[in-house]
Amino acid sequence: MKDHEEKDPVTGKTIRFIVTKGGKDMSKKRATAMWHKEKGTIAWLRGMGSEDHLLDIGANVGVYTMFAAVVMGAHVTAMEPESLNFARLNQNIRANRVNGLVHAFPFAASDRTEASFLKVGRFILGHSGHQVSRETPAKPEHIQGTWKTRIDSFHTTATHIKIDVDGEEPEVIDGMHGMLDSKSLREIQCEIDTRNPAHRKIDDILHSYDFEKYKEETTRTDWMQNWRWRRG
Repeated sequence: MKDHEEKDPVTGKTIRFIVTKGGKDMSKKRATAMWHKEKGTIAWLRGMGSEDHLLDIGANVGVYTMFAAVVMGAHVTAMEPESLNFARLNQNIRANRVNGLVHAFPFAASDRTEASFLKVGRFILGHSGHQVSRETPAKPEHIQGTWKTRIDSFHTTATHIKIDVDGEEPEVIDGMHGMLDSKSLREIQCEIDTRNPAHRKIDDILHSYDFEKYKEETTRTDWMQNWRWRRG
């Protein structure tokens, strides 16, 4: 392993990432791609400050968690169930000395609170697409035990929530109605598969809690988008 540094072009602050020598996994790719893969996410995070608390659901190795904490000074609760990613997430927290701002938990957000299994599509550090409640597109390379939890059972607070769990976003929303009712929560970003009616219905659910959608932003394909809401 070695340190890799990424410098924020706006503030000049440096984020340190632990990457694997030889590029045998996706750890360095995650770090270097952060500025262009989801430019809108970075721009959204720039609106946070030291009084804000981000709940990062599906944090992977912590690229956006680190940006929110190191660059913007926000508090972050990061959730990542996959074992390799969770270990690297914690290494990145330690490398940036943000233990006082960031706390990571190896949980999968869902609509139930119970012991479960995570189907790991590719057992490669930094990879994504793993599933708890649903099946992976291909036979998983690994199955690990995990604990899935309703956000309402997790008893945390947040001003902002980012949800990116590769398909299981409706289950996450179904487990956080109490959180959605909290007046401290101001903004939400959620990855949406626009082909999926259950994903599109998320807008109706959030609207019932007085959240107004203000952004639809295409990400890696025409049908995969990040939608953003703020409380009306």
